[in-house]
Amino acid sequence: MEAKTPDEHVHNLEAKTPDEHVPLGGHAPIFRARWCLRGDMQRKGFDFDETFSPTIKQRSVRFLAALAAHTGLPMRGFDFKGAYLNAKAERESYIRVPDRYTDGKPEYCSLLLNLYGGCDAGRTWHLLLANTMMKDEGYARCAADPCVFIKSVGNQPAVVGVYNDDGISVALPTVSDRFLERIGAKFPLVDLGVLNNFMGVRVRQNPEQHRVALDQEDYVVNTLLPTVGMSDCNPAPTPAQAGLQLTREQSPQSEEEKAARSFTTQLYQMACGQLVWMGFTRPDIAFIVHMLCRFISNPGEPHWRALKRLCRYLKPSSHLGLVYEGRPIFRAMGYTDADYANDLEHRRSYSGWVIMLSGAPVAWGVQVQRSVATSTTDAEYFALAAAVKELLWWIDFMAETHTLGERPLLLNDNQAAIAMAHSENGATSRTKHIAVRMHFVRDVIMQGFIELAHCPSPHMLADIFTKLLGKGLFQTIAMQLVAAP
Repeated sequence: MEAKTPDEHVHNLEAKTPDEHVPLGGHAPIFRARWCLRGDMQRKGFDFDETFSPTIKQRSVRFLAALAAHTGLPMRGFDFKGAYLNAKAERESYIRVPDRYTDGKPEYCSLLLNLYGGCDAGRTWHLLLANTMMKDEGYARCAADPCVFIKSVGNQPAVVGVYNDDGISVALPTVSDRFLERIGAKFPLVDLGVLNNFMGVRVRQNPEQHRVALDQEDYVVNTLLPTVGMSDCNPAPTPAQAGLQLTREQSPQSEEEKAARSFTTQLYQMACGQLVWMGFTRPDIAFIVHMLCRFISNPGEPHWRALKRLCRYLKPSSHLGLVYEGRPIFRAMGYTDADYANDLEHRRSYSGWVIMLSGAPVAWGVQVQRSVATSTTDAEYFALAAAVKELLWWIDFMAETHTLGERPLLLNDNQAAIAMAHSENGATSRTKHIAVRMHFVRDVIMQGFIELAHCPSPHMLADIFTKLLGKGLFQTIAMQLVAAP
């Protein structure tokens, strides 16, 4: 492969169209050389003000896949070339010219456009793109996710999601063609056609069958397993042994114990970071990953063995992912559950919830409750509150994207907690100790935003997010969350 020289890159800077597209998750066709700013030398208040630049949420990407499956619209990918170079520098700045472009003496030039490495480069690019999308292209920016833009074309939605310089368009082919042509005239881009990879996640589409699948098989095989040294490991049927308990007492208590470990803290942290990224398409490992990350600052041998056991589960199941299929009704359905006092260190309970759309999860969560529950009913009620908060976000998001039909359905397997949520009696001797902030669940239910119903425990999908299950029950629930593409 031929390396790109700095001379070529400077030419690209002048043309504002640097560097060919490098496919995410693939191999770069060229080596790139960029003239970057030393952001660490910039001073806040002098060289920049604000730095925050939003990126599309993972749940929004999964929503786009679910929407594409429901409507049968194709997902198109595009990549802006030299995105940051399109935005003008907000403050007067001077930068040093690379030595090879001078006669040996330091030379400086005024910065007119943003360069990569600048503290506010991402923010100015996002603001420029958002203003262009809203003013010139007629899209509305979602308040629930500022990197998602929506407009209606006839009776079909046209949705665009942007992650820095990579984007997804879900719309009729003619609408996507016209959008890419117009936006490409303002900001040079590469039309990737039918989306097959986004942020390292493989995308498989079949619009005729209303089916979209997301998986990270390549990431497991080529990144995670080699990092841990488990490429040739034996398979395991579950992510962890049922009932496994990990505590801080299992962490090293001295420098001698740390030195005697068969791994390093840095390796453990790297593997945990990769497992967190695997959570993009693998809700079935969410609980054990949550447990492992609690000991990321000082892991012990039991934690390392649990991590390797998880890798043994991921090797034979690396091809599994999220499979969205078109359904007659595009309705969000939530499941919420709790495991009473499962945290042995503080005797707090675990909350777990999952939101289903188009037959697969679009959002899920595992959380140690912030206060100690005094009964299973309290623990389930706290879990209800966490799930209701998530569903309220989805109500706003789906309303903004013009996809909200029937009100979401939330299922729980505890009759007492459901009765408490429906009760209008206010505080009683059994509930007066519960914080007021938890009782907003009643208000949401009474106003009709969410429908709350009972779900038998054997069918509770959120059970997998509250504890480590045995092989039979785990596989029964996991088959309803993840599937082969």
